[in-house]
Amino acid sequence: MDAIATDRSRRAAGLSGRSGTREEGSTDRGIRLGRGQTLFFEGDAATHYYEIVSGTIRCCRLVADGRRSILRFAGHGSFLGIGCVDRYGYAAEAVTASIVRRHRLSGLEAAMADPDLRYRVLAALREELSATRDQMMLLGRMSAAERLAAFLVGYAARHPRVDGCVELPMTRSDVADHLGLTVETVSRKLHELDALGLIRIETPSRIRILEPGRIEAIAEAA
Repeated sequence: MDAIATDRSRRAAGLSGRSGTREEGSTDRGIRLGRGQTLFFEGDAATHYYEIVSGTIRCCRLVADGRRSILRFAGHGSFLGIGCVDRYGYAAEAVTASIVRRHRLSGLEAAMADPDLRYRVLAALREELSATRDQMMLLGRMSAAERLAAFLVGYAARHPRVDGCVELPMTRSDVADHLGLTVETVSRKLHELDALGLIRIETPSRIRILEPGRIEAIAEAA
């Protein structure tokens, strides 16, 4: 993707042109991103990979008709850009205020001598592959209810809470773009699950799963 195409994609998606600001001091202290700020754009030269210290970041692409597709939501401990070769295959945007550490891709091979880093990098690559596989299945085979149930089950598993609640930092629009649905469909299906007594919508961002077994059954129906 050339510079003109990349710039056109940014404007079409309404993406923020602001980048994160580096904290004073060493690189290890990280780059701060405000909500909605872009860490890197799809098509930018892939020179670094990033480790998320805190916050939530969405990885998204533009599809052929100009719509946004969110591939995954990455949180604390996840790596971004580590599987990219020459250019980033997606844009990374902060869903919430976030802090990331930046590392040069050219130094990755040497850094892999550290057993702990090697384990985390391999886990990150598995995570990306798993997210890609899940996204293909979700968009290709599942009904709207199944997609939403699978999303809630998966997010709850990655962010376990003792009270059975799922705290969603992303907007309904983000969820819709991740699931390949409209915002209206996401809201309607959530309220249907609420009416059935399977979940309780406590706030726009907090959902309590009342019947985890039945939600999992819906998610696995495909």
